[in-house]
Amino acid sequence: MTEFISIHTIENQVEAQVIEAALKEAGVKFIMRTFEDSAYNGIFVPQKGYAQVLVAPADSDKAKQIISIVNAGK
Repeated sequence: MTEFISIHTIENQVEAQVIEAALKEAGVKFIMRTFEDSAYNGIFVPQKGYAQVLVAPADSDKAKQIISIVNAGK
């Protein structure tokens, strides 16, 4: 089983959607772990961010580069 590492904290749902699309297009395997919980009405989002992007260590440099390019276009 591949272990994944956290490489980026996402601020909001829009950023999550853009990064998700870019990583999928590049063929990077990733997990997007959200902190939005309807039971707690999103109480953890201001503290932890909207989500974390986790990738396999072998893909971390490629994923960081993609995320950097996406965020440069903000």
